[in-house]
Amino acid sequence: MNIDWLQFITTILTSGLISAFLTGFWLNGRTEKIKAQLQEKLYEFQTKFSWFHQKQADTIAEIYSLLSKYEQSLKELVKFKKHRNRLCKDEENYQARIIEYERRCRENDINLSDAFNEKEIFFTDANIKLINETIKKMQSCLASFSFSDLGKSGNYEFINPETNEQISADAIFEISNKLLFIEIPKAKQTLKDEFHNILSTENSNKLRGK
Repeated sequence: MNIDWLQFITTILTSGLISAFLTGFWLNGRTEKIKAQLQEKLYEFQTKFSWFHQKQADTIAEIYSLLSKYEQSLKELVKFKKHRNRLCKDEENYQARIIEYERRCRENDINLSDAFNEKEIFFTDANIKLINETIKKMQSCLASFSFSDLGKSGNYEFINPETNEQISADAIFEISNKLLFIEIPKAKQTLKDEFHNILSTENSNKLRGK
């Protein structure tokens, strides 16, 4: 039997090339499929991560707004109590205005407390502690000015809700000023920094995804 060795070798080489080509084509297709799947998973992750960041930023903005409203209503109540002799000399009008100031404070306290309790999952442990402590101090401040007749005189004693000790009206005003002009602004600045940090992180992620 005569074998055409040239044809035989050519056939083998051709078959090998075709096989290599088909194998390469399959691998390339498989690689592209895997790449597409990874891209899909990455997009899904980025979308979920982006949603969380957006929700977190919205929540911080909401709590910041509610904290500011509560802060403002407390300032109005404290100011009116402190300067009642100058701002209101009529007893009937005084009582009506105090009731309205206290109503606003209590409404803002409920709104802030409820919102924060529902959404504290979006905050860090440190900020949860900070905001809870701030709210508690604001509630104590409200209690001090709601159940006392401060403003008529600064000489008599009053029970401090935090310590259950007697303190003067002047001491209560000093505590409230520290809260309103140092501690609450500090808490608000912390929220503001966290808000901008989230926006910076989100923008960086978007740039990486391009």
